[in-house]
Amino acid sequence: MGPYQRLLVTEVKLLLRITSAVLLTALAALAGLWLTSPLLLRLILTQALEKQGITVTETSISKPSLQGINIGKLQLRSLEAPIPWNVQLEDAQVSWSFPANGNGKLQLILEVATIDATSDRENIRLTDTDLHLQATIDLESSRLASLTTKIEEATATAGGMNVSGITLPLLLNMPEAGILKLQGNSFSADMVSGPSLPSPVSGITGRFTSVENLFALRQVSLHDLSAQLSNGKLLIPEAWYDVSQSTAAMTLQLHDATLQELAGTRPDGHPWLEGKGSISLPLAYDGRSLVITNGSITCQQGSRYTHYAAEGNPIAIIDLGANPLLDRVNARINLPLKTLDTYTLETFTAAFLGGTISIPPTSFNPTEPGHNLELKFTTLPLQRNLSLTGNFSSSFNARIAGNLPLRIIPSGFEIRNARVSTTGTAVITQKTEGDKTTSNILGKEAKSYSTVTYLVEGGNTVFSRKTDGALTFDITLPKVVRTAGRDKKTFTDLQGSLGMFHNSEHPAEYLVDNFQAGFLGGTISIDHLTWDLQENTTDFVLTVRHIPIQDLITMQGVRQLYTTGTVGGTIPVSVQGGQFAIQDANLSAEEKGTIVYKASPQELSMSQPGLQTTYSALSDFRYTLLSSDLEVAPDGDSTLRLRIEGSNPSFQAGRPVEINLNLRQNLLDLLRSLTISTQIEEALSQ
Repeated sequence: MGPYQRLLVTEVKLLLRITSAVLLTALAALAGLWLTSPLLLRLILTQALEKQGITVTETSISKPSLQGINIGKLQLRSLEAPIPWNVQLEDAQVSWSFPANGNGKLQLILEVATIDATSDRENIRLTDTDLHLQATIDLESSRLASLTTKIEEATATAGGMNVSGITLPLLLNMPEAGILKLQGNSFSADMVSGPSLPSPVSGITGRFTSVENLFALRQVSLHDLSAQLSNGKLLIPEAWYDVSQSTAAMTLQLHDATLQELAGTRPDGHPWLEGKGSISLPLAYDGRSLVITNGSITCQQGSRYTHYAAEGNPIAIIDLGANPLLDRVNARINLPLKTLDTYTLETFTAAFLGGTISIPPTSFNPTEPGHNLELKFTTLPLQRNLSLTGNFSSSFNARIAGNLPLRIIPSGFEIRNARVSTTGTAVITQKTEGDKTTSNILGKEAKSYSTVTYLVEGGNTVFSRKTDGALTFDITLPKVVRTAGRDKKTFTDLQGSLGMFHNSEHPAEYLVDNFQAGFLGGTISIDHLTWDLQENTTDFVLTVRHIPIQDLITMQGVRQLYTTGTVGGTIPVSVQGGQFAIQDANLSAEEKGTIVYKASPQELSMSQPGLQTTYSALSDFRYTLLSSDLEVAPDGDSTLRLRIEGSNPSFQAGRPVEINLNLRQNLLDLLRSLTISTQIEEALSQ
């Protein structure tokens, strides 16, 4: 081998060594790049997202392949967004492919086993599984051409509210840089629940309209939103939200809501409300206040509130279907969404059962345990809304007005000194069963009945309610006329306090305190009584003052006896199981007076000498003492002890005369004429 040959071999070997070194270096570089690619990908991803104000807090990225890359965990956080958020993806896979037509577009597919998005400040969380997202990227312009995904069976929580079974298809397109279109579509959710809802809401469906550019989003619109409540169907035909102005509007409709489910049932099992109702509330939010304009709440015909007596029988009905329950509802609520520490009801007015109702401005603080609210109502017509049932019937030509202060607390609600005034008249008729039977034209026997009618003129009531349901009524009635057949009695200036449901163990107990009424020019009063309507038992003392003696005599149909003066005293009354009794009653003249008895010639001719002497003494008797003691047994047998002291100027030179009478008879008819309570009268009749 010559020297030139040896030089050529040496150069070739050197070239091979250099080439090998370059190739080994390239291979080493490629191997190093492959080994460090997850770190590079994280660095690239972190830098790209930080430019958008998004921080990568944790990643777990595998080595890429020619078709894709696996992400074990990716945590993102944004603090610069209007609502700071966190997103965590687990077990995600990103794959890519180029279409065969070579249109210069790259298709990316993201499949995530679990995605969890939260906002700590707003207390919002969205969780989904098996998310599938497909995106198309235009490589020439490096922009997103389209994005399609469908959220299925996702769950969300916000402020204690839970939404499950969320289905939300999304289709996004970017026809040019800076424009991202959202195509309208439908959405649904299986159920919404939370502590502020009385029952879960299910079957939520609706659709959202297309958005021309999400990058310049101005308004979001929803249509045909519906949901099934436990007692009705909720509809929102249209709702919109202006992003730039933070304003919104919608009309909330509720159809065929079952009133019994809304109001619940009484402890005895009877429903508070019966029937069905519908609501229509046009709502608007102007960034500061929630406004209701011309809302309405109506009930179907036959819907009603029924008040039951202690024994369970209905006695009063308020017809909720005769008029719109609430109509022309207008309200404004100061409701700043960013600071819900206090919100204010600025105005509220509505037509209510044929009258009007309003609420003065009031503020609420959600953090406080109780809220105060006052309702004011005017000119509510009783004749179209209220009726009595059972043994009672009624005819009203009256209207009521007043105010109702409420305090709402977690354990219920209180009413403090509500005031109701009534103008006009009311006629209440009670039918009582007698103890006799009559025969009709068919020869069949039937129970006899008697009726008692009360004419009530005007009146004022102050009432309160405790959270345990105890009610107290302070009642004032200018005039009550009681008519039973030919007997008519007038009571004036009735005043008293009625207590109901004060004893939870005995709800049939009613309390009467400080009762007083004008009667025959005087007064009758009862300091206190407890009446068990279920057992029909009570004990009380009836106090009589300034009753003209002549009016008592005339009331009994005695025509030949004329008196002056008034009587007063006490009548202890006991009712046990319907049996009526009086013990140690005493009525005495409150001042001196005159007794004139005009005996007929027939009485004088037929009377004995001793009785003739009495007639003579009573022809112009000036009494200085008139006292009577009365006892009445449950069967009506009575003993009356009467003592009279005085003189007659024209009898035996005006010498003092003392008359003592002991009368035993059944005073049932007398007591009937004096009694106020029809229930006592019925017990006496039986």
